[in-house]
Amino acid sequence: MPMGDNNYVTANVNVVAIGPYEIKTNTINGVTFIGTGNFTVTGTQPVILKAIGTPIEQMPNIQYFIYSNSALEQSSVCNFKITYKYYDINILVIGSSVYGPTKNTTYSLGRILTAQSNFGPSGLVKVNSINIYTSGSVGTESALRTLIDRNKIDMIFVVVGGRVYGSASEGLSKFVKNDKGIVVYSLENYERDFISFIGSVDPTAAGTSYETRYTMTNPISANIPSDFSKSSFGELNGKRLGNDATNGSYFSNMGANMQGIASRDNDVNWLWAGKHKEYGVFFIGDGGWMIGTTTNSSNVIYPTVSDIYGKPIPKYDYGNSASKGDVYNSLLFVNIMEWSVKYLLGNKLNK
Repeated sequence: MPMGDNNYVTANVNVVAIGPYEIKTNTINGVTFIGTGNFTVTGTQPVILKAIGTPIEQMPNIQYFIYSNSALEQSSVCNFKITYKYYDINILVIGSSVYGPTKNTTYSLGRILTAQSNFGPSGLVKVNSINIYTSGSVGTESALRTLIDRNKIDMIFVVVGGRVYGSASEGLSKFVKNDKGIVVYSLENYERDFISFIGSVDPTAAGTSYETRYTMTNPISANIPSDFSKSSFGELNGKRLGNDATNGSYFSNMGANMQGIASRDNDVNWLWAGKHKEYGVFFIGDGGWMIGTTTNSSNVIYPTVSDIYGKPIPKYDYGNSASKGDVYNSLLFVNIMEWSVKYLLGNKLNK
């Protein structure tokens, strides 16, 4: 990410003669620090050296040397050290920890998230680390805000066993609108809580309705957003996503800004998954869509699969006679994660 106004160092300079100045460093890792201006008084005073450029890679303890256009002989060499690292992504899981992002490698998501080839300084999605915090249901805005601020949360996943209700729904809305955080809302009952939340985020969604007549697999929508459907991990277009076990929630009349990701099989009017056009909001009509292991062979539970090295792979021949196919829930998860990191870099983390 290019350096911005918040990237600078302050050097205390002993000014012995007034006049124009230029103070700068050597260029390392694609970045130079530079300050220019005009000294009008003598004595010690701070000079801001702004960072210019785009870091190339994560690097620790890089030593920069400071140079100036001073006409006086410099008797000492000034320097400072900078550590470049990718951002830490902090995730809050509200609900049962094994049904959301986890580091437990018994589960496919644990293998996916701990594979440095996926998420890490040299991974397909470049982050320094992913940190996961968990909570039970949250019913007040103040309780949710405490969790967000205490752990510097960037993403919130609502999953099986968790509920966001009461004034916490408004707090969740403020998290995405004001903080520019990400919410991935996975429905396992409590559909009205979700409707309250999405209506607070987007007034055009106030008329959202739902039903629970489910299909085991849900085809990707024809108009899935192009900036989300394709990631470094693969392409979602033309694929299917699976419900975990015999349930599912579907929504319609979601307003002008909800973009479809997947719908009920043979019924495009009822969305099973969607993404908000403006804010970092995803919903999926099943609270357990992220659960799975590398070894489970059932074709009606545990739809998210990876290989032992953490590579997202489909679960083949999933579903029942009414709705069956290969499901790509693990690809949906990594696409959400990659899109979210890009969104956070552009809207939240660089602030």
